[in-house]
Amino acid sequence: MPVVLARGLRFLSLKVVFVYALLSCSLFYYWLETGLVTNDPQKVDRLFVPLVGIGEELSARQVIILTYQRSGSSFTGELFNKNDHAFYLFEPIWGFYKSMEKYGSLTYPNGTTKPAPKHGIEFDETTQIVDDLLNCRMFNIPLDVTAPYDIVFQIFRTDKGKEIVVPKDNHDFQAGLGRHQRLNDFKYFDCLKSKRGLGKASCLPLMQEACRTASLKTLKLLRIRMNQVETLMQKNPRLKVIHLVRDPRAALISRRKVGEMIGNLEMEANMRCMEILRDYSTRQRLEHVFPNRIMQVRYEDLAEFPTETATAIYEFLGLPFPKSVEKWLFNATQSAGNVTKGIGDYGTVRKNSTATAHAWIQKISPADAFQIDQVCSVIYPLLGYRPYKELQPLRNLTGESLSNNVRGSYGFLYKRPKPPVNIDWFRENPYQKQVQNQPFNPRPPPPGMGFRPPPPGPPQGAPVPRGDPRAAMEMFQRQKQWKALADFQAKYRNAPRNNKPQINFMKHKLKG
Repeated sequence: MPVVLARGLRFLSLKVVFVYALLSCSLFYYWLETGLVTNDPQKVDRLFVPLVGIGEELSARQVIILTYQRSGSSFTGELFNKNDHAFYLFEPIWGFYKSMEKYGSLTYPNGTTKPAPKHGIEFDETTQIVDDLLNCRMFNIPLDVTAPYDIVFQIFRTDKGKEIVVPKDNHDFQAGLGRHQRLNDFKYFDCLKSKRGLGKASCLPLMQEACRTASLKTLKLLRIRMNQVETLMQKNPRLKVIHLVRDPRAALISRRKVGEMIGNLEMEANMRCMEILRDYSTRQRLEHVFPNRIMQVRYEDLAEFPTETATAIYEFLGLPFPKSVEKWLFNATQSAGNVTKGIGDYGTVRKNSTATAHAWIQKISPADAFQIDQVCSVIYPLLGYRPYKELQPLRNLTGESLSNNVRGSYGFLYKRPKPPVNIDWFRENPYQKQVQNQPFNPRPPPPGMGFRPPPPGPPQGAPVPRGDPRAAMEMFQRQKQWKALADFQAKYRNAPRNNKPQINFMKHKLKG
């Protein structure tokens, strides 16, 4: 019995050795075929390319331009698109929301589809997509985001079992107007045009290579808010945020001009200014948690002093101002009459950028201006703007005279003569100074906020505590309450006197 057992163990050990040798030979043959073991210098150099790409990716700077519609974001984004070393994406989340709203599904590079989240619960997913874009993880992102036009074919199954393939909508801005210079250089869009359906996923290595080899990665985002930025800044220590703002009166008039206004002016003003106020309040907190990583830029400053503001932006990022961007900036802001490319509602070239920034003062009607002021006046001192009653006398001015007077009334960050550019000088603003010098006090919201009755007397002309976003938000809510009460009182006065139930109901509501 022991002899048989010994022979069996010896046979088993020989079998294990044989299998191990066979696997070793197979692995060595695979290495030879893939070039992992070679004396060829070209293959050796190619082996080290991914390692170099990883190092560049880790050392690359990441930037998010957080802004709002019609706030000069396309013009600001070109400061990075024209940089030969920058990977820039123009509104990459557009495709996600389009598929979510119209099709209800998302398509991934491996061919799988999944239901898109509903409105209000999509923020975690959009935050993850932005994080993947910043880190060049293109194969984790839905094709609705990475392939911007004629990208994915939505498959519908009919009642008879037949499948109908329908192309999804295009994002005209991503394909046209040269929005993605680096992706064009890497022939990414040429690859997309030559593929159909899920075959477009084979183009993703080009996009990934364009991202990984860039020393600066920039995303221009309209649908990401400041509260989502906190998670991204925690995950990405090299991420910096540019908070781009514009006078809400100019932005709203521009929205109405291009037909993007979905509601009346008062509703749009409420939505826009409340959104800016929330972002500003969150930004004040994040600036204490992540110092020197968030920068506010006003579109008016960029239009008034383009070179100085752009230089300050690159200095904030710790990068030199590229000559190619400087040349484009001069042509885009002081272009001659024969330069017409890009001029239009969505273009980035203007014959006179200063005149474009201030044109709303002459175009807006006083009724619209005062209506917006009634809603948005609480954010003016926070951002350095002035109410329309102080700007109304300037309606008859034109050219340089208008620019000089508006500049003085706005309190722009830059003054003439132009001093040397540095970050401290760029941030010299009375309102920003007051905010920065105040210690952050994260006090909880007052109990019953939004449900308590308004205090006696409308808060007309009440001073807004500058630099205190919570107080500004509280005043914003009080003004809305008083407006609703005034409308209710007017309705009560005009109610028919023979309708006793309605009158008694209104009296009860007014007493409450």
